[in-house]
Amino acid sequence: MKGDFAGGQLPSGDFGENAAWWWIMILAMNLNTIMKRLVLGGSWVSRRMKAIRFLFINISGRIVERSMN
Repeated sequence: MKGDFAGGQLPSGDFGENAAWWWIMILAMNLNTIMKRLVLGGSWVSRRMKAIRFLFINISGRIVERSMN
């Protein structure tokens, strides 16, 4: 949670803002876990968010970059 979803550094000194930040971070982590287990499966289940970002999400960016030529 700390490294992958920015849970280690809270954005404010206000409890309400930090609680909202924490709730969104937990929601993102849970959605990521569900996506890895139900959609991706296989070897993707054990990968961290950084690996998913670099290996899976960046694929669409490479496709778009090549289609503009």
